[in-house]
Amino acid sequence: MVYSASAHAGESYAEVRGGYVWQDRFNSASIGTAVGHNWQIGANQFVGVEGSVDKATSRGGEYVWALSGRLGTKVAANGRAYVTGGFSHAEAGGATHLGAGYQRALVGSIYLKGEYRHMFSDRGNMVLAGIGFAF
Repeated sequence: MVYSASAHAGESYAEVRGGYVWQDRFNSASIGTAVGHNWQIGANQFVGVEGSVDKATSRGGEYVWALSGRLGTKVAANGRAYVTGGFSHAEAGGATHLGAGYQRALVGSIYLKGEYRHMFSDRGNMVLAGIGFAF
């Protein structure tokens, strides 16, 4: 059974993810998790909030905590595209971030996700790929 992206626009979700972080003097793979909730605001649009924590796998394993908002739309039968923005905090300090992503339904409530974020205060960048479950 494949779900429609719009059917899950009013539900909570949890995911695990991996990625890569780079900036002027630091590059690292990362692992992490996120939880959030989306509210449907139109036939195909949604708004949401997400909390996440990611851990760099090098440089002492620094954690990055983030609180983000999301605004997106249904794309085709099983996908959603969105923009995201918020605040990230790590041991080195905090930064506002802005990015974009795409989420694709697989089977049942399981989905795959890809996302890019740019952190403004340290000119950092992050790409993420994850698998999650909507409930």
